[in-house]
Amino acid sequence: MEQFIPGQRWYSDNEPELGLALVLSVEARQLRLHFPAIDEDRIYRLQDAPLTRFRSLPHESVFDIHGMKLHITSVEDNDGLLVYHGHDDQGHARQLPESELDSRLQLSRPRDRLLSGRIDPARLYQLRQTTRTMQNELLPDPARGLCGCRVDLIPHQLYIAHEVARRATPRVLLADEVGLGKTIEAGLIMHKQLLDERISRVLVLVPETLLHQWLVEMLRRFNLRFSLLDEARCEGLSEAGEKPFESEQLVLCSLDMFMRSPVYQQQVLDAEWDLLVVDEAHHLDWRLEQISPEYGFVEQLAARIPAVLLLTATPEQLGAAGHFARLRLLDPDRFFDLDEFLEEEDLYQPIIRAVNELLDDQPLSHASREAIHLALGQHPTFARLMSRAQQSDHHNPDRDKARQQLIHLLVDRHGTGRVLFRNTRAAISGFPERQRHVTPLPLPEAYASLASDISEPEQRLMPEQVWQQQADKPATWLTFDPRVEQAIAIVRQHRGEKFLLICAHADTAQALDKYLRERIGLRSTVFHEGLSIIERDRAAAYFADPEQGAQLLICSEIGSEGRNFQFAHHLLLFDLPGHPDLLEQRIGRLDRIGQTQVVQIHLLVFEHGPQQVLFRLYDQALNAFHRPSAAGATVFARFREAIDRLLLLPGDDVDQLSTLVNEAAACHQQLAQQLEQGRDRLLELNSYRREEADYIHRAITRLENDPRLLEYLETACDQFGVELEPHTADSHVMHPGTHMLMEQFPGLPDDGLTLTRSRNTALAREEWQFLSWEHPMIRGIMDRVLEDRHGNTALAVIRHGDYPAGTLLLECHYILEGTAPRRLQLPRYLPPTPVRRVVDPRGEDCTARFPADQLRLLPAELDKTTRQKILRARQSELRHMLDSAGALVEAPAREILASAEQRMRGLLDNEITRLQHLAQINPNVRQGEITQLTTQRDTLSRHIRQVQPVLDAARVLIVG
Repeated sequence: MEQFIPGQRWYSDNEPELGLALVLSVEARQLRLHFPAIDEDRIYRLQDAPLTRFRSLPHESVFDIHGMKLHITSVEDNDGLLVYHGHDDQGHARQLPESELDSRLQLSRPRDRLLSGRIDPARLYQLRQTTRTMQNELLPDPARGLCGCRVDLIPHQLYIAHEVARRATPRVLLADEVGLGKTIEAGLIMHKQLLDERISRVLVLVPETLLHQWLVEMLRRFNLRFSLLDEARCEGLSEAGEKPFESEQLVLCSLDMFMRSPVYQQQVLDAEWDLLVVDEAHHLDWRLEQISPEYGFVEQLAARIPAVLLLTATPEQLGAAGHFARLRLLDPDRFFDLDEFLEEEDLYQPIIRAVNELLDDQPLSHASREAIHLALGQHPTFARLMSRAQQSDHHNPDRDKARQQLIHLLVDRHGTGRVLFRNTRAAISGFPERQRHVTPLPLPEAYASLASDISEPEQRLMPEQVWQQQADKPATWLTFDPRVEQAIAIVRQHRGEKFLLICAHADTAQALDKYLRERIGLRSTVFHEGLSIIERDRAAAYFADPEQGAQLLICSEIGSEGRNFQFAHHLLLFDLPGHPDLLEQRIGRLDRIGQTQVVQIHLLVFEHGPQQVLFRLYDQALNAFHRPSAAGATVFARFREAIDRLLLLPGDDVDQLSTLVNEAAACHQQLAQQLEQGRDRLLELNSYRREEADYIHRAITRLENDPRLLEYLETACDQFGVELEPHTADSHVMHPGTHMLMEQFPGLPDDGLTLTRSRNTALAREEWQFLSWEHPMIRGIMDRVLEDRHGNTALAVIRHGDYPAGTLLLECHYILEGTAPRRLQLPRYLPPTPVRRVVDPRGEDCTARFPADQLRLLPAELDKTTRQKILRARQSELRHMLDSAGALVEAPAREILASAEQRMRGLLDNEITRLQHLAQINPNVRQGEITQLTTQRDTLSRHIRQVQPVLDAARVLIVG
């Protein structure tokens, strides 16, 4: 093995696109290299470093760090360090130490292999060309990062993911209403940013109860393999001498763990992260006079990590101060004063009213015209739009177009629109209906006798808990509580259909589960906070099994937050929670986008007592069983004292209850009208733009239906000896072959797997893999094909009437591929671009005579000895043709690079101009964002201009 010496140049076998590395230091067991092209250091184990020494040969050309070209005549080895001797384009003699080589230098090894007679099979050569073509198409595709996820293509989720993920360092609040899919949106954003290489290290903080759900969801839906770090895992890594939070790239933790350990807090703060995701961020308590330890810790993380996603309840639930608290985590410089924030929000109300008039096709009031003028200024273009928008002819296309343009202009200028995304059910369709079924039940005497012993309203809602605490035989309540038998009857009435039963307390859930399984043999399982995370996941999986699973899942209150069970459509409420938000959380486990049937809500309500009070309030005052109530929490807050007083009464006071219900209903109606009138449709428009969502949807569908995907997989399997067999109309089964040409085929387990190209099938069959261009297996195959030298040379016999038999032609495939820091997103503007040239023995360009898709190859197979004889005999001719092809490719390469730079500048200049204009009227546009884009544009120009065409593959064509 060649010795590593500081100053040598090596390249990565696995990632040759990183360019040339410089050896920095060699220690006992490890090697440190610097990759200047991406400005990164890498550490490798000395024993098995996947590196190859870079050596250029005489007759080749290289560039130095200043871009000066050197034609090599000889190579000197000076104690392990190479010095290249030669001349520049003007013929001046020069020498170049290898340490001064251009780090962006790509490797043209096909020349060496071709001249030495090493030829690859035709199929492998063709697979390489197909891979290059697909790479060039896929990298800049707008659907990249979104098409390979196992999710329904829901427009508002696609829009948010695309809008947020294309930002360099997004810091946003995802605040969709319950059931609209905030977790899916976060997963899509992460997946796209990881594929685009904008980020590599992600920290996700979730409540402890949701750890395994996130772990499974990220893997199953997005193929993202997060590492779950809990105390036991962190302790084990620490004992092994590793830093726990630097051991993995994608890390999932509970916030509670850090609250228990200041040591872990400091360790995670010291680690470097690209993206922070915080679920259930509304639990972070913040007040002007005091902040909670949880909030303070997340605030420290958010200050150190460039990109932040907060998943939280809607602003109505948070209240103004709570909403402000989330925003200040994202941008403390912008959101630093609560009073100023509230004043600014009030300033947007006239604009919101103007947008409502435009959307509802109403005449613009004087106040709305003034608000629009104030927001947009007196530019002549805006004046013309205003004039056309106010025309009285409702059937005039120009009027409609002008109104739409005004709406889009106002949306861009919305105060928190760039940091807050909030979709509501009022703006998004696709939700199921709700039907409630109430069964009045007599209040058992045993429960009625306990009333005098209860001093807290919440306790009266769970009489079985009080009974269990006071009775000698706590489980006896199951024998006299009529809700138990009624629940059994309802489940039996719908035999074979899934039921989710939710009750307030874990003890109640456990007792019910044991009673139902032992006494009547019902297939049930339980889900509560006393179970370990793995036990909860097993219970949820058992319930989800459509064939052998449980018919009934019994959850404590914990089951009403975070988990999604929309495959079931029966919800059985054993009791009623004391707050409307908790009720909506319960119903929201089934009433979600993706629910295909009417949600059936079964209520077990005692005729007398506190459950009857809540039922009438929820049903008659809030109508909460039929639709979500955004004003419900406010109503309960206003009537809290009266509600608690009625909950504590030993019996019913019908008159007091009726009065309370009527007053609460009137209050709810008034608040609902105010919310509708003040509905922030401007924010809703910014959170979901249908035209852009439809564009992304079409792009995803186009990639999804690409027939070349299966053809590509079949070719790769055939080449590498993997068995691929049809299974159903849209699925295939894969197994390792008995004569595989590689030790491990990317993403293929030893026992094989089943793949499907159908999104609907993948959603229904979670044990199958969803095949797409973004699947880790396909990406692994493409990386393997391109990183390997095999397939970059070939020899073929062709038929062509213009050339006599025995004529030697050369087909050369060059690649234009820039090397730049990943944050610059160079492939978006200049994906690796193939350029093909065919030359004849005189070095003339004859590419037009031999289109790649029309080459008439003859089935003649030349043995290895014959091939080497031909190539050795015609070395001089081949060298001349290789040099000629290199010269011929420079002009088209310049055109491609100039076009890429022009396209890049056009896109970034438009965005910079837009943000500069917006920054004057929307303080949420950060100056740092504009500066970052400007620097990115100028740096990208420099990198694009430095790209040189590199020979990627060459094929000798012999006319037969």
